Amino acid sequence: MVVTLDTGSNELWVNPDCSTALSAAQSTWCLSNPVYNSGASSTVIDEDVQFDLEYGKGSAQGEYLEDIVWVGGVQVPNSIFGDASTSTDMAAGIWGVCFGYPLNTVYYTVLDLMYLDGIINSRAFSLDLMSVDTAEGKSSSQQIFSDPSQNIPVDLGAIARTTA
Repeated sequence: MVVTLDTGSNELWVNPDCSTALSAAQSTWCLSNPVYNSGASSTVIDEDVQFDLEYGKGSAQGEYLEDIVWVGGVQVPNSIFGDASTSTDMAAGIWGVCFGYPLNTVYYTVLDLMYLDGIINSRAFSLDLMSVDTAEGKSSSQQIFSDPSQNIPVDLGAIARTTA
C-alpha cells in the first residue's frame, strides 16, 4: 500500500476511491498502487465499527479492521485501521501519526503499538527530507522512527502491506 504521512491526524486508512482523486494523473497513479484485500487475509478481524473522516481537502468512510500491518519489514500485529469503502479527493490512504490512545482514539494506533511492542523506544519520530543525492545517501522517502538510541527506516511504500 501507499499512504500519505499526516502529522495532523491519528488514523491509518487504506484503499482510496481512485476515481475521485483530484486529477486524472493522480487517479492513474492511485490505480497503479496495490490495494488491501481483507478477503485474502487469514488474520483479519472485522471490528464492526464504521469510520467517517474529514480532512481540509477530502474525506474517507468505511469500516475498521484489525490485521497485521508491516512497517519497513517489521510486523505490527493487532493493528486497527480503516478500510475505505468511499473517499473523495484522495489518491492514497493516510497514516496519521498524531497522538493516539488515549487522547484521540479508543484503540492503540500503529505508532502506539510500535512503542508498546518494543519496536521503537518512544512515540517520537522524524522525517528525513534530504535528497537521495546527498553525501549521506539518504532517500527523500525514508522515514525514521527514533529516539536517541534507535533508528528504524520505514519504507513508505510498505506501511500498510498486510500478510494477505
